[in-house]
Amino acid sequence: MYAAFAGLLAAVCLVLIVVRLGGGDALGVWVATYAVGVFLSGWGFALARIGHTRWAMTVTCIGVALAGLGDSPAFR
Repeated sequence: MYAAFAGLLAAVCLVLIVVRLGGGDALGVWVATYAVGVFLSGWGFALARIGHTRWAMTVTCIGVALAGLGDSPAFR
C-alpha cells in the first residue's frame, strides 16, 4: 500500500510539472519543489518495496508537503 501511494504521488508531481510548463508558466522555484517531491516520493516507493514502511511514509509525506509548497501562490 505504501509503495502504491508513493508511486502515485511521484506520478502526480510529474504530471503537475508537465501541465504547468505546458500552460506557459515560467521556470522557477516551483519546478525545484516539484522535482524534490518527485525524488522523495520515488525514494519512498523504493523504501516501501524493501519493507521500511515508516521511513517510506515519512519521506513521501515530506515530498508531498514540498510539492504543495510549490503549488502555493508565493511561487507563481
